[in-house]
Amino acid sequence: MTSSIDFFRASSTPMAVLSSAGIISELNNGWNRVVDDPSTTVKGKVFTALLCAADAERVGKILAEVGREGASFDAAFEAGPGIKTNAAHFDVSRDEAGNALLVVTLIAAERDASDVAKLEEELRAQRAIVDKQNATLGILSRALRSAPLVLWAIDRTGLGIHCEGKGIEGLGLKPTDIIGNNLFDLYKDHPAGLIPVQKALAGEEVRTIIDAPTGALYDSWYMPIRTSSGEIDGCIGLSIEITERVKTEQELREKLEFIETQTATIRALATPIIQVWDDVLCLPVVGTVDSARTADMMETLLSAIVREKARFAIVDLTGVEVVDTSTADHLIQLFRAARVLGVEGVLCGIRPAVAQTVVTLGTDIGGVRTMQSLREALKWCLSMIHSDVNENWSVGNGITSSRGRVTRS
Repeated sequence: MTSSIDFFRASSTPMAVLSSAGIISELNNGWNRVVDDPSTTVKGKVFTALLCAADAERVGKILAEVGREGASFDAAFEAGPGIKTNAAHFDVSRDEAGNALLVVTLIAAERDASDVAKLEEELRAQRAIVDKQNATLGILSRALRSAPLVLWAIDRTGLGIHCEGKGIEGLGLKPTDIIGNNLFDLYKDHPAGLIPVQKALAGEEVRTIIDAPTGALYDSWYMPIRTSSGEIDGCIGLSIEITERVKTEQELREKLEFIETQTATIRALATPIIQVWDDVLCLPVVGTVDSARTADMMETLLSAIVREKARFAIVDLTGVEVVDTSTADHLIQLFRAARVLGVEGVLCGIRPAVAQTVVTLGTDIGGVRTMQSLREALKWCLSMIHSDVNENWSVGNGITSSRGRVTRS
């Protein structure tokens, strides 16, 4: 896109921008082929005034009716001082702001007959290049009319020289709000939004997301415009409206956070740790138990043992109907890990069907203390605690037992 602007300025093909009134407001170096001094002979004049009387009225009607789809016509220049050619073929189209781009694609000058064939060959080659460029510009123009894009450009002082694209509607602007106005004056109350523009005018390419006053969000690129000698001559910007995309991404993030919260809650409910007595923890298990769940059970129970400084851990399988080999092995590993932490594990509430499955599968649970019910398991844990208390009391008071006789030291 920057190359398109550079092409307009440096191309040998004569090109000009006409205002809505038909006045030539901008022209490129190619007009040196048409007149001796374009800046004084052409710029600032009504285009039809440069044509001969026979063509001026006809061309004026074409310019008045031409739209964005464009038109073509042939016309002859009015002979006069400084005019180098007498006839030309023109292509013209108009943008949203009413400005027209005029392209002189074929020039017929006074030449010797021997040069005619060479001239025609040059003109055909030139026309092919221009047709290809027009096709590219047409594709870009259709994209700008259909997609939520904004393409704009300013000169080195901040003066708007181009603005088009459907996306400008989301900014609450019209192309005429930018073209011919200074961007630094328009956004003087929003200095933060001008920082990327200033960086681009300093030679830096910038990409950022801007928040428009209308609430719309734009992913924006800012690029410096350079002359053929490399000097910065302005800034070009391309913005794509991303409001809906950002909104969708935010909704997805919120849903993901909600799902993660739900998952954590479900995991906590699936492995509830209950402190049923001092130094005694209980993990009641209900429903289907698979390898993933037993892994969560191990992690949760071992963390609770360390946190509560428990001495006994009861795993109650009263609510479990079925176990498989992998689940049984994980349970055995759970009790072994608890024993490493100095905790006595008790497995209780094993249903007959589960017991039969464990025996059938050949799982060795001989190293695990089992009880018929949670009540029996808790009674055993309390008896062990009571036994330890009595032993500690006896030792503290100098009482020992030997062969059934109690003696005091």
